[in-house]
Amino acid sequence: VNEASSIYLNFRQVSACKRLFRTGRTQDDFVHADVLAANRITSFLDLRNLTSDQIAANVKGYQERGIHYISMPVIDGSAAKLLKGEVTESSYVQYYLIMFETNINRFRQIFITLCHENYYNLLIGCNFGKDRTGVLVYLFLKILDIDESEIYADYVESSKYLGSCSWLRKLYPEKQDLAFNPTSNIIQAFDKGIMSQYGNNSNLARVLGLTYNDIVILKGKHL
Repeated sequence: VNEASSIYLNFRQVSACKRLFRTGRTQDDFVHADVLAANRITSFLDLRNLTSDQIAANVKGYQERGIHYISMPVIDGSAAKLLKGEVTESSYVQYYLIMFETNINRFRQIFITLCHENYYNLLIGCNFGKDRTGVLVYLFLKILDIDESEIYADYVESSKYLGSCSWLRKLYPEKQDLAFNPTSNIIQAFDKGIMSQYGNNSNLARVLGLTYNDIVILKGKHL
């Protein structure tokens, strides 16, 4: 993990369950994929919106290193405007809620794919490894019935990796501090919004197209 975290932005194991890792981008994509293989990662689910040429190169490059590369982009669409100008915790909460609703069919595809994907350790990633990845990992942990405190702690942990990343701040000078230091208030309010709409974890799983047997499969892999 230590070597990978020095190459892949915001790379870490999700401590609330087993066999699940999350990450932001690396500068050279699959060039350093050997460090992922060293962590016994056999499948990489990439949420970024890449070109067809980039995807083809990644499929080949990761496959050569024994990793199944899966491109399933999550698009923020109209929600992106919420992160322009003066950005508050409330902005991020609304951004996540809209992202979820906009991409609900994509999230369904992702979970059905993962139920049938044969992997040892799974890596989920996007650009910062915080927003799109954060929403998907949140959904993942809710379906696994992980305690709320552990879900919140996992989200906030991104600040440890992003907050002191000077090159990232230089690359995105327009982004405000919350982009690099996510707070517990954000994920708690997002959780409250999701639960107020869907009621409980079982209903959320059904909305995501998961059957009881699907949940058993995911729990068998990660608990």
